[in-house]
Amino acid sequence: MIILLIYQTAFYTGSGGAISGMVGLPENIFFNPASIGNEEISITFSNPFGVEDFYRGEIYFVHNIRDFISGFGIRIKKVYSYYENDLMFSLKYGIIGFSFGGKYKVSEYGTRFYYNIRYGALLSYKGLNIGISNERKSISYKNINGIISFETTNFNDLHFGLCIIPNNVFYGVFGFDNRFPSFGIGIKTGSLSLEFGLRFTELGMDNVWTTRWGF
Repeated sequence: MIILLIYQTAFYTGSGGAISGMVGLPENIFFNPASIGNEEISITFSNPFGVEDFYRGEIYFVHNIRDFISGFGIRIKKVYSYYENDLMFSLKYGIIGFSFGGKYKVSEYGTRFYYNIRYGALLSYKGLNIGISNERKSISYKNINGIISFETTNFNDLHFGLCIIPNNVFYGVFGFDNRFPSFGIGIKTGSLSLEFGLRFTELGMDNVWTTRWGF
């Protein structure tokens, strides 16, 4: 089970967005549903760039039922009078996953609704993971010391992420989201983790805090 309140978690932010080939991250409901799976509760809050009345968040629920993993996710963004709500349902079986839903936008010009579909596969062999979805293509490698990941959004941009795990308590992530650098740190004690991610963009620095509880 996963309950998650986020917008681009600290791990996503710090790793340059290169996460769709990383196994078990619940954020992948919106990127590659074949990569979801870990059981945890996570909470994140973001006030991007410190802009007044600009807030973002997400809520996820993921539940494992025998060989299937089902999920629900909602992303919320508010900027002054503009409001955006992105809703997805997800189902994973084996190496394949499928998400479907819609995006609802409210502004001074009226309301609009769009359908969204994500589908993908994740192939894994001895730490090597290849993720392919209708939105992203990725390749990553994981061992006990960390994860390295490369990703592209339909070959229009490039994401790079490196996660270093020196011990069972601390971990750090570094990355590039296109040409913009990012980094993050995490502290884990037992089943509880606290993460901080920082990204540099043309608009300035965007920081995100995430708390995760695994069970």
